Amino acid sequence: MPEGPEIHRVAGRLNEALGGRTPDTIQFHYPPIAKKARTVRGQPISRVRSHGKALLIDFSNGLTLYSHNQLYGLWYIGQSETDPFTHRQLRVEIRSLGVTARLYSASSIELWKTDRLHQHPFLSKLGPDVLDPNLSETFLIDHMKQPRFRTKRLHTLLLDQHFIAGIGNYLRSEILFDARLHPERKLVDLTNRERVKLARSTLKLSIRSSRHGGITRTVQDAKRDMKGGIAFESARFWVFDRQGELCRSCESVIDHMTAAGRRLYTCPACQPPSGN
Repeated sequence: MPEGPEIHRVAGRLNEALGGRTPDTIQFHYPPIAKKARTVRGQPISRVRSHGKALLIDFSNGLTLYSHNQLYGLWYIGQSETDPFTHRQLRVEIRSLGVTARLYSASSIELWKTDRLHQHPFLSKLGPDVLDPNLSETFLIDHMKQPRFRTKRLHTLLLDQHFIAGIGNYLRSEILFDARLHPERKLVDLTNRERVKLARSTLKLSIRSSRHGGITRTVQDAKRDMKGGIAFESARFWVFDRQGELCRSCESVIDHMTAAGRRLYTCPACQPPSGN
């Protein structure tokens, strides 16, 4: 499933292609909203934005197209005459000035009044967007004090979209490694210094991933490795999906575990169970 940085980049590309424009055609091929396309035809697109893993297309008449890619959804942006070869199911098609945006295979697509989005059953429960430019370390540290989060283990906390929206499985492993925190530790047991490290790593790696196409380790080092012939998927991460390989910091062997039903990767030396 795409995480916050990936959806944030897609929203930026869609906003660049469609923001401020009046689409030539809009078609909804998703049966639950197929007949509602007429309500936004001829309406300029005010902006395209994201919140966590949800993508929002705002129209000037006060309606917003909400979509969540879930596991298989994919936005494709290209020239209008280009029909990508795919066996995916087309859900939404928006054409404007020679550019076409198509959403495939998403299973959660709705049209809402923009001023009612705070009542949306999914959006209303989300925590702050991890890529909100106004989100600060100070806010996150204070956010951690809420009783509903205090007793959660870190591997569960970081996947809880009520805590922070947009963090998924690879960011979870990478953030905990960067903060040098073991995933089984509880938020309530962290020292003030460790909470600062967690907040800092959360923001730093999420922003880095968004800006650099999914790279979470030091960008210069990742790009150097890629120039040397190492594949992108092998070069981009500190620990995620690197079971059995050497830690890039201490050369211990990267370990693998299952936490909250998802795979998670750690360095046993850099992330000791009892803390540093």
